[in-house]
Amino acid sequence: MSSQRLRVYAGLVMAAAVAPAVWFLPRTALLAVAALVAVLVAVEWGRLVGRGVSRWFYPLLCLAVIAWLWFAPASAAERVLLYAAAGWWALALVMVSAFSAGFCDRLWFVWFLRVHIVVAVAAFWYAVGGLHLMHRGWLLYAIALTAACDIAAYYAGRRFGARKLCPGLSPGKTREGVLGALAAAFLMAAAASAALGMEWLDAVYFVLLSLFICLAGVVGDLAASMPKRCAGADDSGGLLPGHGGVLDRADSLLAAAPLFLLGLSYL
Repeated sequence: MSSQRLRVYAGLVMAAAVAPAVWFLPRTALLAVAALVAVLVAVEWGRLVGRGVSRWFYPLLCLAVIAWLWFAPASAAERVLLYAAAGWWALALVMVSAFSAGFCDRLWFVWFLRVHIVVAVAAFWYAVGGLHLMHRGWLLYAIALTAACDIAAYYAGRRFGARKLCPGLSPGKTREGVLGALAAAFLMAAAASAALGMEWLDAVYFVLLSLFICLAGVVGDLAASMPKRCAGADDSGGLLPGHGGVLDRADSLLAAAPLFLLGLSYL
């Protein structure tokens, strides 16, 4: 079977598993699944940036932070965590834009990567719970939106890609691919706002928010490429056939989910 066909089949299987899980699982079970995804992401991240025992420090620390968020009073973390995540992803955008191979040997950059995964997976896990609490449909939309942007960017880049987006970080990504992703996000947001019967001002805001979340997913994808470039790896793992590791599939959602939750709070 070709790698392209394997990628498509694996994607269909994942979609068939994720959609019913989001829609039918009780909240506690869904949060447990999200915690498992977060820990697997942290394990793969640790393999890329860690050595020896330190490889397991990241998932254990992430699990401890998630446990604290799970049992802490809701008011203790809500807006503070989301605004902190937004600020951190703004910093990640700066790192992505300025990245060069020389960063990998800098101690400050190593510490950035160490802190990044803890902030990213904690905010992701919290956002999964927050979106589900608003309505599980919002969580499904966030997942579907990031997946649609990823797919559109991939195929638009293959068909029309000519100008590299970040050649030193992710040679396969193109500006044309990003435009394809934005087109997919616009169509999805326009259809969703019409189906929900939003007032025109709310619909405009929702479309703009969806476009922003699509771009945030691109930043999440590029941020996950930084430790891979430093480690000389193409993928974060091999757990998902045709897709690489869990991080390779969740990277966009790590950024998109908390920012989408924050944006929805103003709708």
